[in-house]
Amino acid sequence: MDHIMLEQEHGFSHPGSSSEIIGYSEKGRPLVVGYYYNNEGSHLDSGKKNPKVRVFVLAGQHGDERYGRKAVGRLVNILDDNSSIYQREFQSLQIAILQDANPDGASMRSRANASGIDLNRDHQFLNAAETRAMHSFIRKWRPHLVIDVHNYPSKRKHLLKKGLVLHHDVFVDVPTSPCVFANPCMNQKTLDQFLHEIRADLQLHGFSCERYCMIRPSGRVRHSTPDVIDARNFLTLRYNAMTVLLEGRTPTRKDGELKRELLVAAQLQALLSILAWSVRNGSHLRSISNYIPVKGERVPIQSRYAAARQALRMSFKTVKSDNIEILSLPNYTPYLEISRYVDLPAAYAVPKENKKLLNLLHRHGFVSMSLDSPCAERAAVQRYYIQSRGSKRENKPQSRAPAMAAIVTAAGPEKRALCDDSYEIFPSSQLGGHSLAILLEPKSKYGLCRNKRFGLSLLPESYYPILRVM
Repeated sequence: MDHIMLEQEHGFSHPGSSSEIIGYSEKGRPLVVGYYYNNEGSHLDSGKKNPKVRVFVLAGQHGDERYGRKAVGRLVNILDDNSSIYQREFQSLQIAILQDANPDGASMRSRANASGIDLNRDHQFLNAAETRAMHSFIRKWRPHLVIDVHNYPSKRKHLLKKGLVLHHDVFVDVPTSPCVFANPCMNQKTLDQFLHEIRADLQLHGFSCERYCMIRPSGRVRHSTPDVIDARNFLTLRYNAMTVLLEGRTPTRKDGELKRELLVAAQLQALLSILAWSVRNGSHLRSISNYIPVKGERVPIQSRYAAARQALRMSFKTVKSDNIEILSLPNYTPYLEISRYVDLPAAYAVPKENKKLLNLLHRHGFVSMSLDSPCAERAAVQRYYIQSRGSKRENKPQSRAPAMAAIVTAAGPEKRALCDDSYEIFPSSQLGGHSLAILLEPKSKYGLCRNKRFGLSLLPESYYPILRVM
């Protein structure tokens, strides 16, 4: 990572601000993070007794979402040009801003990067140089809160058939994967409070705001995804950094210049509202960040959607008249019920011959250890045995990855030598150690065994190659 300060070149004139190149795009464009903090000390004060709350504003993962980048640019201008606002409102924060996470995509007006990778679907696998740089920065800077800034299109084909479009100025959302609740400080009450306060503040400023939702052609309504491939879910899970989604509406051709400015202003106000929320909730954000799992904790690895008792009432704009109509959406499944847990082992032993899997774990910054002590010669381990193929229902392909295609049972524990060169040991008692269970457990709905390239096959009458160190 290049620790290059660029105050003059990039115009960060605030007395306590600086900028840094944290990496480069696939085509070599720099990824520049600007820092904003007061003059009492370095922006890296995590070693202090009461460190400031660190907020990372991440924008432009999708290169064609330029209005989100504009809103973040307005925030940069406010922090650059009026230091009194920072001192008055946000002096308890340290703010880092990556205004353009996908400069190649922005230059091509493309959603994906130069290699055709959707960066916001790459946080589990880290195929792109840009996502690897983001993760490297986050591991170093350790933000307590990440604001992931996007834009959303108001038109959906199945809604247009009904003469409706989405019209809210801003959508916000919180982590939706149940896996994040392995962290006992990441509770639903905190997330509900966040949504309520941001929506109320935006309404107070005259902007319309709703929780981000996905309306399927079938009429089913849910809030985003339980998957762990996007920034909001995986960054929360891996780094204990509460990551929230901020989607501003993309202007349509019918919107004039004034409306375009108002939409940028709405997203800017949402950014300011979220920063103010982090000031009020700093102690809780720090408690989320400090979580380190221990052996025996229960980690959610499977979930299912649960229907709400009441229909969702949501407003839409009609295509013909531009009137606002409130509709009742009965097929509303806002909740995720956890359907399977696993008890976290002391560590996972990964065969050293599986280079692709080890490379991914190293990219994510997981720390491994050497078991060369005498007690490691006969360590207690547990193995999974693949009994048989699953049912037809279990084998049904899903949208992004095949379902678990086997019936798996736990065998052991047994004594086994782990101090030779056969395994690399990853202890679960480390930052984000609970996400090792999400990635490595064969029964995990989000496990890497569902991706053939990692060589974690679930062949009948065989043992799963990864060992649970008890």
